[in-house]
Amino acid sequence: PLRPRTLGPPQHQHRHRASGDVLRLPGGRRPRLRHHRGEGLPEAGGGAGRKARRHRQPQMEGVAPPFAAVLFDLDGVLRNTEPYHRMAYAQLARSLSGGAPPDAGEIAGKSNLQLYEALVARFGGPATAEELSQRHFRLVCQLLEEYRVGPMPGLEEALSALRRRGIPFGVVSSSWRWYVEHCLRELGMYEDAAVIVTGSDGLPLKPAPAPYQAAARVFRPAPPGAVLAVEDSGSGVRSAVAAGLACAAVYNPDSGAQDLSPARWRLNSLYELPALLDGN
Repeated sequence: PLRPRTLGPPQHQHRHRASGDVLRLPGGRRPRLRHHRGEGLPEAGGGAGRKARRHRQPQMEGVAPPFAAVLFDLDGVLRNTEPYHRMAYAQLARSLSGGAPPDAGEIAGKSNLQLYEALVARFGGPATAEELSQRHFRLVCQLLEEYRVGPMPGLEEALSALRRRGIPFGVVSSSWRWYVEHCLRELGMYEDAAVIVTGSDGLPLKPAPAPYQAAARVFRPAPPGAVLAVEDSGSGVRSAVAAGLACAAVYNPDSGAQDLSPARWRLNSLYELPALLDGN
C-alpha cells in the first residue's frame, strides 16, 4: 500500500512546519465517502447561502471524461469561509494600520501570509507575519463557529455522487494544515479524503502547479487529465490547469472578481457536479 510521504524541500513561505505536515493517504484502502448535514449558511454577499437550481446543467465544452478522482479547494468551495476571512483580515489590518477593510478580490485566492508580510513591511509592529497569519485563522475558526457556517450548497449531493460512482476525492488548499483539517473534520470529510495538500507542506503556493501535481500523483497510474479540480479562484484555476488537471470553476459571489476563464467548465454551484461527472 502507498505510504504517507513528505512533499519536497521546504521552499514554502510559511517557514513553519509542524510534525505530521505530510500528504495523508489511508493505507491501502479505497476511500469511503461520507457526507455531513451541516447548518445553513448566512447569505453573505447576497447569494452563497441560497440553494441553487438543482437541474441546471454545467456549461461544458464537449463531454467530460470518466474522472479518476476529484480534488476540491477548501475556502469558497467546500465552505463559504470568504466573508469570515475578510472580517478577520479587516480586524487585524485595522489593528496595525487603521486602514479600511479590504474588498473581496484582495483576499480570495491569495496567500494569507503574503497579505500580512505586506502589512508588517509597511506598518511594522511587534508581531511577525506568521504570527498574524496564525491569529487570522484562529479568528476565522471562531467566526465560523459563531455564525454556524456549514457546507456549501450542493456539497452533500456532490459527495454522495462521488460515493455512488466509487470516485475518491482529496483537498488542495493554501491554508495552514491545522485549519484545513479542522474544517474537514467539521464537514465530516477528513477521514475519507484520499489526499490533503496544504500550505504547510513546503510547496510553492497556488497559482504554482506544485500543489495539484503533488495531489494528482496519489492517483497514479491515472494521468493528471483524468483528475478533476474544483476551484473558485483565479489562482486556483491557474494552478490546476498548469498541473495538467481537468478543471471546473464553481461560482461563488463572495470570492470577488476572479478570472476563471482557464477552467474548462463553469458550475453555478456544487449541485451541478453530479451532472458533470456523468458528462451531461
